Amino acid sequence: MSSVKHDAEYYGYGLALGGGDTSLLALTNAYRAFANGGVWSAAHLQIERSAGDGGGPVRVLSAEASFIVSDMLSDSAARASTFGLASPLSTRSWAAVKTGTSKGMRDNWAIGYTERYTVGVWVGNFSGAPMWDVSGVTGAAPIWREIIDHLHADQPSRAPRVPAGVVQREVVFAPAVEPSRKEWFVVGTESSTKITTVSMPTAEAAPRVLSPADGTVIAPDPDIPATRQSMLVRAEAPQATRVCLKLGARSLASCGVREAMVKLPAPGRHQIRLETTEGALLAQATVEVRGVPR
Repeated sequence: MSSVKHDAEYYGYGLALGGGDTSLLALTNAYRAFANGGVWSAAHLQIERSAGDGGGPVRVLSAEASFIVSDMLSDSAARASTFGLASPLSTRSWAAVKTGTSKGMRDNWAIGYTERYTVGVWVGNFSGAPMWDVSGVTGAAPIWREIIDHLHADQPSRAPRVPAGVVQREVVFAPAVEPSRKEWFVVGTESSTKITTVSMPTAEAAPRVLSPADGTVIAPDPDIPATRQSMLVRAEAPQATRVCLKLGARSLASCGVREAMVKLPAPGRHQIRLETTEGALLAQATVEVRGVPR
């Protein structure tokens, strides 16, 4: 993208999350590469253009990687726990889409594509002033969906063809924290499809809070409703020790339970405590929850 004019050190890790300035046209055209199976070409505002003006097709990622990304961005079931099945991202026919909200609630985006069209929507103030209570999924996404449904009112969009270099395999979780499901893999990367999500403590394990790690800073996602944002609390202790998980003085689960998914606490600093049934402190971790800019 021509708008990214500095090296990686200038932007830091935030570049992977969209920390580099770009225009709506450049960002939408980048998503068009996914729609074209990993092939990028320059965007033009007119069909006829003079010879030699550049912008010829360039493969920027493999057809296999592009297909898997499109499969993830079009998976309504995967995002149902966050946005629900009847969300502004749900179109009448196949579409892949991603929303985003910039720091300070100054911009929100919805960029997505179908079999025939790539559409980008930006919502914000031209002055750069922050917005109130508007995120990508509530501001830009409804507009994006209306445009997509209008464009495909007479001809539904179809999912992309499966390239030869990918294979579908069943993924099994151990323990079964989620139902097994089928996922796509680039051929050669599907050797193990059993995912172990919890490590069992040993008899000699010292009591400790495994999650969240001490000093964790949690920044709530403004695109996700607050009621759907949670925090995993998990502890380790000798199996013979009956422990209790607490957030400050409040119990998070019945004593003996060492893992709990709890509602994200209010903004501020909090103590995750691991105690005995008599109330003696065994371990603790500090976590900070940031407020959502308003």
